[in-house]
Amino acid sequence: DKPVSAPISNWPSIFSGLEIIANRTTLSHRDTGGSASLFDLLISLGSGHEAKLVLADVGAELDYYPGTMTLISGKVLQHSIGPWGKGERLVIAHFMKDKIHSRVEVPRPV
Repeated sequence: DKPVSAPISNWPSIFSGLEIIANRTTLSHRDTGGSASLFDLLISLGSGHEAKLVLADVGAELDYYPGTMTLISGKVLQHSIGPWGKGERLVIAHFMKDKIHSRVEVPRPV
């Protein structure tokens, strides 16, 4: 086995990336760069908002209030967040990218 580099062996998460989204709507999209077998962890934070997570492919509109956590395959499911009315909205999105796995020669989870 080839040794894993120090930054990779010390990375504290199974996810290869994190993104913080503050007070933004998200147009309907599928995530590029991932794999259908990988899930994104989305954590909705903030205060006083009534956001909805829309999964167009399955015709679902889900409550996405502060404190909600969800796992979705962003590569497979088209998803969006529209206007949420009052309050502050913050999302922490955890994701994995195939190119990162390839670059550091770590097998992609299946």
